Amino acid sequence: MLRWLAPLWLLVSKPEVLLRILVIAIAGAALIFGVRLISDIALTFDALKSHYIAVIYGSVLLCFFSGVTVLAWPHVRSSAGPPAKKQQKAAPPRQPDVDLNALLERAERASATLFGKPAGSDADDARAIPAAQPRSVPRATFVVTGPADAGKTAIIKALAQTAGADVSGLTDIVCLRDGGTFEDNRGYAALRSRMADTDGVLFVVANDLRASDVVSLAGIGDLGKPIYVVFNKSDQFSPADRDTILLAIQQKLPNGIAPDHVVAAAAAPRLIEREIRDKGGTRVEARQPPADVSGLTRLLALAVKLPAGRKLRFEAE
Repeated sequence: MLRWLAPLWLLVSKPEVLLRILVIAIAGAALIFGVRLISDIALTFDALKSHYIAVIYGSVLLCFFSGVTVLAWPHVRSSAGPPAKKQQKAAPPRQPDVDLNALLERAERASATLFGKPAGSDADDARAIPAAQPRSVPRATFVVTGPADAGKTAIIKALAQTAGADVSGLTDIVCLRDGGTFEDNRGYAALRSRMADTDGVLFVVANDLRASDVVSLAGIGDLGKPIYVVFNKSDQFSPADRDTILLAIQQKLPNGIAPDHVVAAAAAPRLIEREIRDKGGTRVEARQPPADVSGLTRLLALAVKLPAGRKLRFEAE
């Protein structure tokens, strides 16, 4: 059964072949019809014996066969296959690129031979001059303030030590401006003048917010600058107490300060003492843990909308 359907599937898959067969069949039917018509006309001529009628019928048949031939011939001719492609002219052989560096070196050697000057000395001097690196520009400036003994200076120092100088041009500088202690309204005027051209405030505390801290935050909020509360010295508390203090700070924030602007840090962690026992006896060894301001750096990167692939470098103003 499938062997009989194979020719039909071939015709369906190639519509151009099917079209040619259909045109040939129609042309053959038209020719057969024309031959039959000629025989009938011949009988009619024999009965009528009229030359005028023979001329008319002959003209009609000539037009008929001419039209069939004009319509069928292009399709029948195309079955012979696609026309041969014109041969493309071969592209001329590509000339090898001129090596300008090699030419320059040859010219330098020739000048050294003529004038006795070491070849390449001027070129080496020119290449020894490093290309000017794009200089990073400050991306933002933050004022660091808060109550006394909260560790504002330690926060600035720890942030400045998070990354060294980078001359690749992929670094954005964040300036940190020391705003001093802000306990009450007496420091409001001085702080306002230092915040005129800044992008935000880092309010550093070492414990839960006191009533005076809440009042200070409300007064700073009137300046219209973003405020970020930094819970410093968090290493002095257990993990459970640290989470409790963070939650209490978030609940006491004045209106306008988002809870996700609160972050814990440990700019100057306390020494960790460890008792060591060996053959020589027992001794106490003190170790200084590194500063932990990673949460604060991530928060400031979001605050300045740092593009992907770039880094922040903090500098004290």
